[in-house]
Amino acid sequence: MTMERRKFFCSICDASCGLIAIVENGRVVNVMPDKHHPVSKGYCCPKGLAIHHVANDPDRILHPLKYDNGTWTCISWKQAICEIAGKLTEIRKKHGPHAIATHMGTNGGHCFSFSMYWKGFNDALGTRNSFNAGSVDNNNKFAVQYLMYGNSTIMPIPDLINADFLILIGTNPAETNLSLAKCSNVMEKISAIAKRGKVVIIDPRRNETVKNLENIEMTHVTHHFIRPGTDTWLLAAMLNVILTENLTDKEFIDRNTTGFAQIKDRVAPCTPAIASCITGIPEEAITRLARDFAMTRRAIIYARLGTCLVPHPTLNAWAIEALHVITGHFDREGCVIFGHGPFNVAKIGRIIKLGEYDEWRSRIGHYPSVMGALPLGILAREITTPGEGQVKALIESGGNIALTGPDSNSITDALKHLEIFVSTDFYRNETTTLAAEIAKIPAVYILPATTPLEQENIHITHLNYNVVPNVEYHDAVNVPPRTGPKQEWQIYLALIRKMQLVPFGNKMFGMLAKILKLVHKELSPGFILGLLAIIGNIMAKHPPFLSSQAITFGAIKRKKLIVWKRHRYGVLQECLLTDDKKVHLADPRIVRDLDQFMASIKDSSPTDNRTSDEFCLIGRRYRKTMNSWLHNIPALWKERTYPRLLVNDKDAARLSIADSEIVIVINKTGEIRVPVEITPDIMQGVVCYPHGWGHDKNGLAFARENAGQNYNRLTSTPSLDPLSGMPCFNGIQVHLKKMKDKGLYYGNELD
Repeated sequence: MTMERRKFFCSICDASCGLIAIVENGRVVNVMPDKHHPVSKGYCCPKGLAIHHVANDPDRILHPLKYDNGTWTCISWKQAICEIAGKLTEIRKKHGPHAIATHMGTNGGHCFSFSMYWKGFNDALGTRNSFNAGSVDNNNKFAVQYLMYGNSTIMPIPDLINADFLILIGTNPAETNLSLAKCSNVMEKISAIAKRGKVVIIDPRRNETVKNLENIEMTHVTHHFIRPGTDTWLLAAMLNVILTENLTDKEFIDRNTTGFAQIKDRVAPCTPAIASCITGIPEEAITRLARDFAMTRRAIIYARLGTCLVPHPTLNAWAIEALHVITGHFDREGCVIFGHGPFNVAKIGRIIKLGEYDEWRSRIGHYPSVMGALPLGILAREITTPGEGQVKALIESGGNIALTGPDSNSITDALKHLEIFVSTDFYRNETTTLAAEIAKIPAVYILPATTPLEQENIHITHLNYNVVPNVEYHDAVNVPPRTGPKQEWQIYLALIRKMQLVPFGNKMFGMLAKILKLVHKELSPGFILGLLAIIGNIMAKHPPFLSSQAITFGAIKRKKLIVWKRHRYGVLQECLLTDDKKVHLADPRIVRDLDQFMASIKDSSPTDNRTSDEFCLIGRRYRKTMNSWLHNIPALWKERTYPRLLVNDKDAARLSIADSEIVIVINKTGEIRVPVEITPDIMQGVVCYPHGWGHDKNGLAFARENAGQNYNRLTSTPSLDPLSGMPCFNGIQVHLKKMKDKGLYYGNELD
């Protein structure tokens, strides 16, 4: 028996906590926190500690599968690649490149080789119909970064280590950590702020972050309930107060921005009194919040999904950036800053068109591309709408759009119109099962992918997002058999070759691939990253072999982890990619959106005048899950008390609903039937259910026993945000109905 300890970092979320895998006879038998990791220092959430259960899951797909004559048949990789490439080539020749669509799930963004070659495959195909999880997560932020700073990857991050005042809006870091800002054990940093300064939390729930901070002695934390979807009124009113009371940093604005005069008077219609009426937050609290933020030297606003998946998401993201900029809480210690790393990812990204915006438009809705992808909310219509560019083939990589995409009902119906569906995944998930068994697509394949334990990794796109500045690399902890699962980049490259396409649609990469093949090497992600790192060092005036400050990919691989003592401040001019090296506060597209919002204020009214059974539905995340996966791990779900619909105790009493009772949540789009958890911690008139459940149709035995219900049966996509393509997932209008016949709830559909 041989046993080894191998270090790696968790890539399930952005935190990247340091872990140690215990490998026994080539199998990972346990995962534990790395107590000596200089960044995470022994912290890790339950997800990372359970990752080996995914690798060893008896329901995991280990060989390519084809759905044939009503059964799943195991086939060889050679047969799978040949058949898939042949069908895709035929569709591409007959209907054009846009007839092939791809979708990459959240985890693609956490693996550099996956995301790199997903883009390389799309570019090789020449399709505009590439979709990813960003449009149901954070594309509003990416759009704003481009419009204000010149590139979508220029993402100011919160300097939590040095801040004294923190406003959290629509986020629950105690459960979800941070996103687009890498920080292990974030509650330790937030608790420190609450002890030395103050933390204000704006959320329709008195969530776990609030309760966590309230349970710590000597912390200063305030929570305000807010009506779902009204964040824009709050943020606009804060801008109004700061502008009206001249709480701006005039010197910073004059030196570093354009467009301030264009926005100064535009927010005047949204007063704290009006915002209070709409949001439910007291007028004096809104005014005090704006003043405290502007007048505290080291202050930050951090907002997430609660401001992203609601009406006006791009305007919300812009307002938060504008609040930081006009008060001078930007590029300064304890404020939002530009993260330090071995090189500037945004500048390198421009070479390979990473971080671009509005490169092309969708056929349906004419929505702009964001970070090389179109909005997921239009995919169903792109499949069902006849005409040039109608999608005939879908390649789903690490995603499960039947559960996590908006308007699940339309997606399920749309699958019937496809000619081929390919899934690269660990599992046979709901989308694949529906594609084969319900939609009966003529050709359905599953290509088994490696887990994070079986991939080398470096968070290349997140290098400048680290709250503690560092860069880390790890080798694959385990290598699967040659005939077993493959890394996504290997699958994409095999399809590119078989279809006789040019990698990345770029002749230079095509030539490199041919040269490397002559010496029996691949155009691997590591090789490409090595080239980009050399270019990045040269752009930073640190040429490799000539400068002691150069940090190449080879050096990172050797050292595994490099940590810098502190971030750099005052680097705005170095980081901006706008032509005039200024922050653009008033891009015409933002101004148009702002004007439309301000014009609508006079027609706005509070959302309290509902019928007795009408509610706003919001979602929530849970620290044991990542969207729709990790639900098949018994070690994580010893207690079957999740998921449940949170209902305010006064609302429950009014409707005579008991704890654990099954209720029907229904609207014009669909319905779900779920058990209730009664709590005083949610705002009256609001109910809350988690996203990513509904495991009644898949190849996951344990998940089916605790299936839950699919939240997205209640969402629809008649229109999306025009600038970012974001759908509305939160603040959905629903009715709560009691079940006539109360029965035991087993997590499956009750028909």
